[in-house]
Amino acid sequence: KAFLTFAFGGPNKYTGHSMQKAHEKLVKEKGLNETHYNVIVELLAETLRELGVSNTDIDEVAKVANSVKDDVLCKGMDLTPPSLFERLGGAAAVDAAVDQFYEKVLADSRVKDFFEGVDMKKQRKMQKAFLTFAFGGPNKYSGHSMQKAHEKLVKEKGLNETHYNVIVELLAETL
Repeated sequence: KAFLTFAFGGPNKYTGHSMQKAHEKLVKEKGLNETHYNVIVELLAETLRELGVSNTDIDEVAKVANSVKDDVLCKGMDLTPPSLFERLGGAAAVDAAVDQFYEKVLADSRVKDFFEGVDMKKQRKMQKAFLTFAFGGPNKYSGHSMQKAHEKLVKEKGLNETHYNVIVELLAETL
């Protein structure tokens, strides 16, 4: 009500959210689009006709409504949902998680033997790069494929699905 009074030159001063902010959730989560917007403008026009408003004034209302359409539909806004990497907290969160994760891995009797003789500083660095990439962050992972990276562990140490599940469990606990 306050916005319409303001938009049509009335005495109220609108102090609410911007049109983009007020409608962002509807666009992102409900799919508000131009078809919906046009229906709403037409329903507004019908209501004004029923209230006896002149066609000239209804046309002016439509012009005002159309002047804010791009803002209401969040045109020009980046509506890309944040990546998992961003939602987790970015590089700082991945770095902290990997460090905590390897503390758990190295303490777990089910999988710690796979890391005997491994340069853990390098391992952490590679894991941070891989998880950053896997979670949708900047791609700085230049290591081997997962199959190639673990091939020797499968052949020489018997790495199998049970061990994989332990690693997933520990990672999930960490995150």
